[in-house]
Amino acid sequence: MSTQTLQQQVQGARAGLKLGAFTVGINGLAVEGVPDLATCMQVGKVLGTVKQSMQMAIGGFINWLEAHYAEQASQIVDTELFGDDRTVLVWRWVDEKVPLANRRLAEISFSHHQVVAVLEPPQQVLWLQKAIDGKWSVAALKAAMKEAVPDAKAGRPATWWVEVQCENEDDQLTLIGRLQEEGRTCRAK
Repeated sequence: MSTQTLQQQVQGARAGLKLGAFTVGINGLAVEGVPDLATCMQVGKVLGTVKQSMQMAIGGFINWLEAHYAEQASQIVDTELFGDDRTVLVWRWVDEKVPLANRRLAEISFSHHQVVAVLEPPQQVLWLQKAIDGKWSVAALKAAMKEAVPDAKAGRPATWWVEVQCENEDDQLTLIGRLQEEGRTCRAK
């Protein structure tokens, strides 16, 4: 597909997403005629799915674009389409960190997924399920995680590691000694 054709399609998409007699555009919904109730139900389900998955879908879309098209992706990805760069960075980060199989967007919010994104995938599943079972708010999930791991700050892991390149073995041992004197835990490779 040529760059010009791609740009034309993107411009056309900005005009709206056609769902049968319904067109979803930047300013809302336009309806042609009077669609039957079955069609309305199908479109309602599509719109509900879009609503629940929008943040993760945009994050995943941009991650996929950049992985496959690198610099050319910038023709599609811009703040005019997706809003504030910081917000989109969060959406991309959560999409990257929470595997598709772990996601429970039909049952719990994107914000819950954002809280558990700092955890390893098996822990994400555990904490999302606890939040669903307990009908926890985001604040309740953060509090429960903080209580379970007392050193954690609202969903962040309790420990962080730094890898340092040393000049030689003596330099490594000296640095480890200094850090251990400060009460730090060190691992030598």
